[in-house]
Amino acid sequence: MNEFKILFGTDKGAIKHNCLILPYLSRQLMIRLGIVNMPRGKLYAVAQAKNFSIIHTRMAPAFLGDAVLYLKDTPARNLMLFGSCGLVDKSQGLDIGDLVAAEKAYSFESFTQMLSEESKPGIYYPDGKMLDCLLRLKPRLKKVICATVGSLKLEDGNPIFNKYGINIADMECSAFFAASGYIKRAAAAIFYISDIIGKKPFYSKYGPADKKAISRAVESAAEIICQISKNPRLS
Repeated sequence: MNEFKILFGTDKGAIKHNCLILPYLSRQLMIRLGIVNMPRGKLYAVAQAKNFSIIHTRMAPAFLGDAVLYLKDTPARNLMLFGSCGLVDKSQGLDIGDLVAAEKAYSFESFTQMLSEESKPGIYYPDGKMLDCLLRLKPRLKKVICATVGSLKLEDGNPIFNKYGINIADMECSAFFAASGYIKRAAAAIFYISDIIGKKPFYSKYGPADKKAISRAVESAAEIICQISKNPRLS
């Protein structure tokens, strides 16, 4: 039984040296990356761009973390996560549509962990060389501290954000860094800010300005992804 092909819809050997990991796949990003078809396995879908493979994992740390673990026996060596995030506050001058790079991620992946506020979170990090490459490509890309959360409801007003100096919240980053480290692969993560926790929540309707800002962010991210996949420092 070819477990990998069943789950991913392609053979292990088809995965490229560089991989883009996507919890959510937008039509705009597919168009920008030149992806027309994305065959799906039982859990994941894979498409091939010129210099990298694109893997759609679905949202949630378990799906994404497992996908990364399955990459251990493939040619993949450099992994890039791209997704959306919620901004904790605007104190850093950030707003909806801004692109940010995670310099570390606190793990609050468990719903009960967030509810009880008792457990001390794990802390996980990107690969320093990949993060440096991102910042060189996009000097205005701001480094942020991420909390990977297990509840959207429990984000609002949660004291963990102030306690740990957290700037953004997502739902996969700590699992991504942890799994990448476990299989000894280089990893980095960039996000676009899609909402502001407690002020412009994730369920809000976007106005024209926010829609335009997010569209620009996706375009800019696609450009960064294509550029970093050609960087010889990551060979």
